[in-house]
Amino acid sequence: MDINQQIRKDNQFLANLFERTMPLIGNLPNIVMPSSPQSLKYILRVIARKGGLCFNEPPVYVPDDSMDDVEYFAAWGTKDNQRFLIENGCDYPQFVIDVYTKKDFVLNLYNDNKPPFTYLVKNIDRYRWFYMPLTDEESVTIFVCRPCDALWIDCIAQKFDNLNIPYTRIVNQGGHNTWRLNQELRKLWRLV
Repeated sequence: MDINQQIRKDNQFLANLFERTMPLIGNLPNIVMPSSPQSLKYILRVIARKGGLCFNEPPVYVPDDSMDDVEYFAAWGTKDNQRFLIENGCDYPQFVIDVYTKKDFVLNLYNDNKPPFTYLVKNIDRYRWFYMPLTDEESVTIFVCRPCDALWIDCIAQKFDNLNIPYTRIVNQGGHNTWRLNQELRKLWRLV
């Protein structure tokens, strides 16, 4: 796939996410922000969880070279790997899920050929939450959690307000996803 095809695919993905074709996302607690290690760091602090980076090389610090994918993933929970993740964040098409996700669910991500975003949204109860950059062209990242953890979104929004990190939320109104963008996000995402 050439770069222009990839850009068109990324742009179509964003259009699908924020328009009608993905109404489910607007029904889940979420927050959309510019991609940055800082946003990931504060989200992990607010939710008091450790994250594991999916679809990357194995963790930087691996205790045993003979580990399988699931064991490699669990190694993200070590102090050194958490520090690496928080300092570097993640880039599209990587994403972060809870490091304590059940082994079978981690294997499903590695063995399933479905697009990870759609799969994670449909299976949010299994994964509890995820943090995912949506494109490599625009600085757009989404954090989604289970409805029973919706309070996290309000706490993250409050933290972002205090730190002047711009964000928005996607909501489903009448079967359509809608969002409010401030001018800073419009400029960042080249919508003005």
